[in-house]
Amino acid sequence: HQLLNRHVKTLATKRPQDTVQLLEGRVREVYATDLHKDHSTIYRPAIEDNEQNHQFRIAENRTVEALRDALLTWAANDPKVAESHVGILLSSHLEILRRTAIHVLHRHWPAMHSLYVPFVRGESFTPGHLHELYALLKERFAEFTDPEREATVDAIRRIPTMQHTEDPALARKRIQRRWLTAIDGKGTALADDWMTELSAEPAVGPPPLHPDFTSYMTSSWGPGASPYTLTELVGFADAHLLTDRVNDFEETDKWGGPTLDALTSTLQNAARTSPATFL
Repeated sequence: HQLLNRHVKTLATKRPQDTVQLLEGRVREVYATDLHKDHSTIYRPAIEDNEQNHQFRIAENRTVEALRDALLTWAANDPKVAESHVGILLSSHLEILRRTAIHVLHRHWPAMHSLYVPFVRGESFTPGHLHELYALLKERFAEFTDPEREATVDAIRRIPTMQHTEDPALARKRIQRRWLTAIDGKGTALADDWMTELSAEPAVGPPPLHPDFTSYMTSSWGPGASPYTLTELVGFADAHLLTDRVNDFEETDKWGGPTLDALTSTLQNAARTSPATFL
């Protein structure tokens, strides 16, 4: 890991094409199994350094990080030549290479945006491309030309219906709305109106908390969050509203939601902070 971190960028500066081809070969070796080929996000959820990446996936992480850094260095030093290779990777049969190319396209958008429309007209809006393509749309959509915006909305409309769910049409709407959250409010009325229409359907429900990941791992400890802050509780006590506000609170099973234990702890701290008020 240290060897690659320290030297890949130097190698890619001196011998860009050779370095990229060498590292691309290593990625192909590591991601050669059927599961690796079609479900690369299991092994490397994000191409960039991200807390969702699994540190124990040594080979998967090191090879992707090295290829990513080599491509980014090549693109920074010689964007025209690098653009041609990134275009080849965008049509690769290997999902992890396509994702790496999307990441490089995102980071070097001004120099490489001509690759976008041909790519997005293919099967681009897939679960495997979700994180990288979502990030590109979220950060770059405001810079898109009108043809690029139109191609994006059209590609989202062409997302195929999923057949392995109880309600394929509803599942498709949820997927489309997930993608639309990346471009909502960024200057395209057609996308904004469509987003409003889908959000108004109760069955579609709210968007996921982390729309750019198909799955998201998190952990927490302690009592969780309190429905009221310490300052608010002191204010309620001073206004003689404390009993009603505390008794009206009902804990739910929502992940990350406020808890009774947290409210109790905050209430105790509030009483210690302003004992006269509570007395």
